[in-house]
Amino acid sequence: MDKRKEVEPQEVDWLFSCPATMSSQQIAAALGMTSLPMFDLSASSWQESWHMGNDVLKAQGFAKEYFYQPGRQVSWDSLNDWIGGIGNSFKGELWIIRESRVEALASIALLVDITSSRVKSVKQRQHLFPHARINLVLPGWIDSTFLARVPSPGYRIAFKVNFLPETT
Repeated sequence: MDKRKEVEPQEVDWLFSCPATMSSQQIAAALGMTSLPMFDLSASSWQESWHMGNDVLKAQGFAKEYFYQPGRQVSWDSLNDWIGGIGNSFKGELWIIRESRVEALASIALLVDITSSRVKSVKQRQHLFPHARINLVLPGWIDSTFLARVPSPGYRIAFKVNFLPETT
């Protein structure tokens, strides 16, 4: 008998999908985030979490000596530390994860969960960051929910996914 508890998807204002053909610029414009830092990654090679971790580090400009070693599992805490804090000048950021595949779901779940935590942190300190926003977009994601298990620390997450229509 399966004793897994069903997780009810939470409605959020930071997780989106859109047509896979939308460019980064179109996504940023649709979200009103054209002047914020943008990280456009592909999950196509994320066989293991260290692949994803190194793509995140590379996108943020870290030198190779900081990269995860092949085979090393990426924990929630270590990746959250690398993604960075929310300092006094924080205005927001846009994460775009393309080519989401079943094989990469655990790594994508880790990023989605960290994004959720960072969004909560910004909202709790809204008096310091009144206009700051963090959004994560999964171009080509066809489901209206994101359901996955975060591998480390090992719990299930569920979020409703908002759809961005393609603009011309």
